[in-house]
Amino acid sequence: MIPFLLFMVLMASFCIACPFQGGAADSLMTQKIVVDKNSSGKEIEVKVGDEIQIELESIGGTGFSWYFGGLDTTFFDRVGERTRSINRERENIGGNPVIMVWVLRAKTPGDSSIKMSYYRIWEGENSAIKHFEIKVHIVP
Repeated sequence: MIPFLLFMVLMASFCIACPFQGGAADSLMTQKIVVDKNSSGKEIEVKVGDEIQIELESIGGTGFSWYFGGLDTTFFDRVGERTRSINRERENIGGNPVIMVWVLRAKTPGDSSIKMSYYRIWEGENSAIKHFEIKVHIVP
């Protein structure tokens, strides 16, 4: 009876440990590539499952914001978006510069691009005062 109980305890321990080991190995295989205004006009290569983190500066309270120019959902999933203060001491004061952050996940092999424009929504995309674009080559 004791060998059977020992066997069951060992099997339970093995089954519990397996998902953690597999998950850690899988997460090591994916990357997060961070791009910013200095990356505009460049080309990057990522693997399916990798994340692209876009970080672009914006001035709060001006009405200007960054907008995607037709993000190709065949190649990318939007998995996150947030805003981060540049100056922590003045975090809650309007008009401060902030970093807008988007996280995209590459989902299928191929070539695409990520285009963004900085404009006031009520003035339309043709009034954009800044542009951001990178070409993305996604490999299996």
